[in-house]
Amino acid sequence: MTRKIMERNHGSERSAIWLLADSNPITWQEELEGPLDRRHPTRHNIWTPIEQVIQRHLFQQCKSRLTDEFFIRNAVGDPRHKFQKKSLADEIAEFSRSLSDHKPVLVLCFGQFAFEFALRARQEVGEPDFRNWSVKQLAKEFGNRTCNFQVDSVNVLPLLHASIARGKFLHCHEEFSGGQGNYFDYVGGKIASILIEYRTHNRLKGCWT
Repeated sequence: MTRKIMERNHGSERSAIWLLADSNPITWQEELEGPLDRRHPTRHNIWTPIEQVIQRHLFQQCKSRLTDEFFIRNAVGDPRHKFQKKSLADEIAEFSRSLSDHKPVLVLCFGQFAFEFALRARQEVGEPDFRNWSVKQLAKEFGNRTCNFQVDSVNVLPLLHASIARGKFLHCHEEFSGGQGNYFDYVGGKIASILIEYRTHNRLKGCWT
């Protein structure tokens, strides 16, 4: 009997905020419900601390909270597709159509692969091979993109993935936060500032509880 694989997506594509992770965890894809499953520790290593900082800023300044009904998906389902040009191109084309159809305000990308995947779907890059982004390069992209945020556009922001939970996590905190020392506080604060500034905008009206 073939066991069911985890759902490809979770949540509604009408959400203004999308979370884009890497690929299915092969070992657990028959046990998990979907990408960034709440029971899997990866979600709480890479997203929960950021979300908590965002919620703290929102409550302190606006007395409101962000809904947790995000649209969540992995860049690719099967991780082998990352190395198969035809399958990868198909995945990028599918995601590109979804972005064009639904136009989320924020696409938060966990890790270098998810970030470049989204950039290619947006046709912001077109190199023959995926690049090996350093933490410093991702940090620079995050800073530039938050500074140039446009609420009427699709804003793709890079975040860290496994590196923030592994052996060089202190280096990642320091490097990404521009010397402030806490990646989660830095990133959460930047995203919260954007949400607070545009909280009454029509494109973000479904984000609040």
